[in-house]
Amino acid sequence: TGKWYVRVERPGTYRFGLRRWPAEIGLLIAECVSEEDARSHIYAPPDIQCQAIHPTSARLKLFEHEQTQSVSPGDQEATFVMDLPAGVTQMEAWFMGDTPEEQQGAYYVYVERLP
Repeated sequence: TGKWYVRVERPGTYRFGLRRWPAEIGLLIAECVSEEDARSHIYAPPDIQCQAIHPTSARLKLFEHEQTQSVSPGDQEATFVMDLPAGVTQMEAWFMGDTPEEQQGAYYVYVERLP
């Protein structure tokens, strides 16, 4: 988790929303998903145990652009705005705590090209 290869079709300014959970279930980054939501939205196996996380920051990297910002306990997503060239690159999207063991990939990244 946390890394994808992406193609930026058109250069421009893009907004990225990093999330741990899909937007439609409205959970905070630090919260755990219910068993029902895990089955219907996340496609998790029935025996999976959700673990709360406590990130202090989020990081996004595309091409040579990298940004980090603080994350609060009440946040549903971390939002970044970047000016990007066209081309293929690896996107990295992470939530990070105070130690390397507390790093977790952002499972969902919502992208919008801004006018």
